[in-house]
Parts: sequence; structure tokens; C-alpha cells
Amino acid sequence: MDNQANRSLYGPDEVILARDSVDTDQFPLAVFQSFLYNQSADRQSISNAIVFWDWLPKYANEAANAEAKLPNAVESQFSYAGQRFDFTQFPGTCRDYSQRGEAWMRRYPGIKEQAVELALMKLASDIGGICEVDQGQRQYGVVFSIRQLRRELEAMGHTYNHRQIVESIDILTSSEFLLESANGKAVARSRIITEYQAATAKGNARHSPEAQWRVFFHRVVAKAIESAQYRQYDLTRLYARRSYGITLVKRLIFTTNLSSCTPLRVLFSELRETTSGLNYSRVTDGVSYLEKEIKRLQSDRTLASYEKRVIKQRSEGSGRPVVVDAEFLLYPSNELVAEIKASNARHMNVEKALMLSPRTRQERQMNLSLL
Repeated sequence: MDNQANRSLYGPDEVILARDSVDTDQFPLAVFQSFLYNQSADRQSISNAIVFWDWLPKYANEAANAEAKLPNAVESQFSYAGQRFDFTQFPGTCRDYSQRGEAWMRRYPGIKEQAVELALMKLASDIGGICEVDQGQRQYGVVFSIRQLRRELEAMGHTYNHRQIVESIDILTSSEFLLESANGKAVARSRIITEYQAATAKGNARHSPEAQWRVFFHRVVAKAIESAQYRQYDLTRLYARRSYGITLVKRLIFTTNLSSCTPLRVLFSELRETTSGLNYSRVTDGVSYLEKEIKRLQSDRTLASYEKRVIKQRSEGSGRPVVVDAEFLLYPSNELVAEIKASNARHMNVEKALMLSPRTRQERQMNLSLL
């Protein structure tokens, strides 16, 4: 049995990971990198989704990049677990290669940065993940080369070149956001990815495909890793998806009781708050594009079926009701239900490994949102 199998928890022919077999500081990461699956080939496409973190509208403001004057900040709101949050995002900076010299430009994160973060999380879920202790606090991240990252992105259906990937890493480590609870009792300002480092023995570290990069994830991700607030899922379900398609799949993944009898209820208005690509001036246009993506989920057997209810309201001074929202009920495929059950079983195993009681699950989930 190879070293990776020895370190894993629950795959075929793998052994339960003992606490005394791994350094105490590294143990939560080792558990994070262990999955439940049937065939060895299945392991290649499994990654982790992070509770609360993957709900934040980090990539919802890409449309602001097309405005004549880039806004200094974009304010929005969203709901999570019955709580309301204010979210203010600021543009990041990256090198402007269309200009000569050391020109830099500002822009908001979008689908490219979202794809890069997904690929980084996949690498961290494999052997590339790292844990370092700084002043008694564990930091979690990933070591990689741009060549490795490109391969992950290509598997996801993206053909970003080296320069585009480096630009995205720059944006991810410089775009800040301000997160506030609606009651004002909690507030935090930070970046999507806290920092990066790159080094190479030859040439320029930013341009060398083999340079070794290190990035460190947000502290919410660190807290999630240590408190078992993450879910395994099949990353192929996100391949070649639009941003709102990715958000839909993530919400399906987080619905632990998802079944043919308990579908996921999605409101167009709520989805529009946390994702890009749906902010059309006419609600009917946004609903139409969302429904097309839902049909794609049905055709690739993520969903078995769906129901749609259009919500209309009479506008002031008009006798004709207009579409103001839409509700969708998403019924999972048998394949997705099986994946959700495997994720539930793995989650219980993770809690056991980290010696966490299932009774504290909701409390741990809410603690993530307190930052």
C-alpha cells in the first residue's frame, strides 16, 4: 500500500488514520485530505466544499469591471442560515500586460478567480495541502506550480494561460471584502486568499511554469478544517459551469437531507445576491438563464427533474402584474443522492476522527459565520 493510501481514512483498501501516526498540528489536514469512495479512480475527482465560505458572494461583482468607471466598492446583502449579512467588496490589483512597463490595474474577482480557487482547493485536498503554525495559530494552504494548476483548470474545462492564472492569484490575494452581521455585532475585513509566495531556482518566479508557489487560505477555511465544517463532492459536477451553476451545485451539496422527497428550494432573488451572471434589468431574462442552467444540470444527471413557480406582482400605476421572482424545486438524481449519502457518512467519520460531537454541529456551523 502506498503512502497516500496509508494516510487516507476511508477509501478502498485504506486504513483508519490513527492520531499518533500524524503530528498533532498536521492531523486536521490529514483528515481533510481523506475521503469516502468506492473505486480508486473516483478519488481523482473528489474535493472539499467549505461551509459558509462557499456561500459568500466573493465572485458576484464581476459585472462592475465593465462599468465606465470602476466602482471603489460594491455593497450587497445575503442570507445564510437565517442570518442576514452585509457584504462590501473592493477591487484587487494585478499586472496590466496590455501596457508597457510596470503598469497595474484594478478589477473585481470573477469566474476566472472562482475557477482558480476551486482548483487550489482541489490541490489542497490532495497531497499539495500544507499546514504551518504561526504564533500558535495553524494556517492552511497549498504548494503548487502554475503548471500543476493549469492541469487542474484544464480538467475543469478552462484554458487559462500562465499569465491569466498569475493575474487571478494577484486578484485573489488583493481583493478585500468587509463582512458585517446585519445587527452590527460582528465585522471583519480580509482578503479571499491571505497571501502567496513564489520562488524558482532559475528565471523569474512569476513567469516560470515550474516555480514553487505557496498560498494560504482565509481563516474561515482554517476554522472549517479544524471543526469539520466541509463536505466532499465530485468536482466534475462543476466542470464548464457558469458561476450561478457552480453556486447551484454547491447548494445541492450542502443539503444533507436531499432526496426525491426533499428537494432543494431555490429563489431566483436569493441566488442573484451571491453569484454573477443573473443581474439583468428584466427579472424574466435572469430567470430564463437560470432555468437554462438548471436544464443543463438535468441533462448531465445532477438533477432528475425540477419544478418552477413564477412570482408576479402588480407594479404601482400598472394594472398588469410583472415577474418579480421565481421559485425552483430541484429534485436530485439517484447518482447525486448516493454522493450526498457518502458525504454524510464521511462527515460523521471526520467528526469522530477529530473527536467532535454531532450535537455541536450546528454550533460549529454558526461559529464560522462569526469570523
